[in-house]
Amino acid sequence: MWANIKTVYYGATAEDTGNIGFRDDFMYEWLKNRNEDCLRLIEMDRKECVEVQQMWLAKDDKKEY
Repeated sequence: MWANIKTVYYGATAEDTGNIGFRDDFMYEWLKNRNEDCLRLIEMDRKECVEVQQMWLAKDDKKEY
């Protein structure tokens, strides 16, 4: 908010990222009550993002978080 960012574009959903082991539920809870005038979230290119997530999941040398 301090950076005055008004729009965030994202590809993978919370469910998508949860499926590969990322658990950021506290962020999603905070975002549920966001004010659209303060921050807009726009989903785009989900299919491509999920493909990249699957590539990461298949890596043998990935660092688990």
